[in-house]
Amino acid sequence: CGAYFSLAKPREHEPTFPSESDLREVSSILEMSKGTMSLLAFAGDKEILFSERRDGFLMWRKWGGCVIELGDPEGASDSLAELCWKFREIAEETSKICVFYGISSGMIPYVMDLGLRFFKIGEEGIVDLESFSISGSKARGLRGGVNRVQRAGVTFRILEIDEVSRRIAELRSVSDEWLAQKNTSEKCFSIGFFQEAYVTRFRCAVAEQEGSIIGFANIFESRSRYELSVDLMRYRNDVPNGVMDFLFIKLFEWGRDHGYKTFSLGMAPLAGLPKNPLAPYYAKLANVVYRHGGHFYNFDGLRKYKDKFNPTWQPRYLACPSGLYLPIVLSNVSTLISGGFKGLVKK
Repeated sequence: CGAYFSLAKPREHEPTFPSESDLREVSSILEMSKGTMSLLAFAGDKEILFSERRDGFLMWRKWGGCVIELGDPEGASDSLAELCWKFREIAEETSKICVFYGISSGMIPYVMDLGLRFFKIGEEGIVDLESFSISGSKARGLRGGVNRVQRAGVTFRILEIDEVSRRIAELRSVSDEWLAQKNTSEKCFSIGFFQEAYVTRFRCAVAEQEGSIIGFANIFESRSRYELSVDLMRYRNDVPNGVMDFLFIKLFEWGRDHGYKTFSLGMAPLAGLPKNPLAPYYAKLANVVYRHGGHFYNFDGLRKYKDKFNPTWQPRYLACPSGLYLPIVLSNVSTLISGGFKGLVKK
């Protein structure tokens, strides 16, 4: 690894999280974005690297022996290569392993120029909203579930941002009950966490029963009205069976009616990786490392759950200098996502 790391004394790096001014610039850059993943920048738990002209950005964190970039960089096409190289230079200056996590196939030409290797780590489920329907025999199960939830007196509604602020205590109560039920703590980095300043930036889809919120999802909307998604999805212990399906389906229909083209179900880690004994080394290693963290997420169950909505699955990749780094990289990424820096979340 000597050829990769700088021979000079590594630069000490103190993380600088985005200011409100930075986030206003992020918001401006995202005006023309088709995707929604970069809205995770507003969680405030990642550093923001801007292009020289500040017409593009990427999100990243230093963790353990790695600097880890999240998702596709955003902005003008001629700023993407610049951002990738600037991030590569940060890794060099700090003597850390350069990692791009969760990037799409569209980033391969940019990241390949950095001398990094690509490893498939999962797939993102994309629902075509224009063709989505719960009519017909194939959608009988989904339609029946929605009808059962509605018969239990559950209704769907979109809370505008001002109402999210007014009902934040009720939303927090639902979130706290969900965390306790799952016997888990907040995650971070590639997932948002319940913090008032973050949750109140977005509209929220809610399932209500007798006027009380029993489940919710904060809504990610691309400014171009192309993609819709959610981050946090949480519900109370005693909700009618199928409330989350109900929320998803009602959001699909709401998005379609408001001109959105697709809905991202997010990435299912390990999805699409070969499990054959002859599978590549990285696939076997990814299975071992992620399953070691299986008490955080049921990865098999997550893929099966999302499959019921008949999405198209698109590959997502991890890039790093060599397969030799994978044990360190996968361990650091897994720990970071699983809430490795809880002190920041509690602020």
